[in-house]
Amino acid sequence: MKRSLIGLGILALLTLGSTGVAIGHPDGHPDGHPDGHPDQKGEPGREGPRRGGMYARDMRESEEVTERFKQVRGRVLREQARLGDTTAKKVEQSLDALQPQRKELHKGLKSAKHRLRDLVESESVDQKAYQEALDAFKKAQTGLADLKRKEIDDLGRILTPEEQGRVIIALHELNRKAQHKLRERQGPPMGRGDGGGRDDWSDE
Repeated sequence: MKRSLIGLGILALLTLGSTGVAIGHPDGHPDGHPDGHPDQKGEPGREGPRRGGMYARDMRESEEVTERFKQVRGRVLREQARLGDTTAKKVEQSLDALQPQRKELHKGLKSAKHRLRDLVESESVDQKAYQEALDAFKKAQTGLADLKRKEIDDLGRILTPEEQGRVIIALHELNRKAQHKLRERQGPPMGRGDGGGRDDWSDE
């Protein structure tokens, strides 16, 4: 009974405690493949060799999505947020400068979630392993929250308060639509048992 409660608690943390996207990027696939699993970096992982063969395609698709998002974001900043071209470029540069750090934090969050899932699904009683995975999970979440604050602070050095409000609302709506499109492209989530290797825990 105690083990079941621990497992349910971990699953609730993973489901409810995930960090949402930043205002400047659609971070659904921060490390270039749909579920961000550490086993899927071009070699066959435990989820089957065909995932390794799909990695290059996933990388290309991720880069194309990111590029299209940036183009749309540029139009949103200029048309919906009503920024001048010079100011919009400064905002884009500010948001893009934080992307490498954001990407690494999302990778850490994904990796910690996978480690926790492995422990829960295997009914492990290794308390040290649980604690290490939880510490990594919390560290990544804290880092993402700090990064979002920095993102807003950096915009405050470029924009007036009114402009900041327009940008935040416009980009939040853009991110919401981008996440919806990504989910449509991916289709319904699949568990490990079907060979798809998809993570069915939302990161929103």
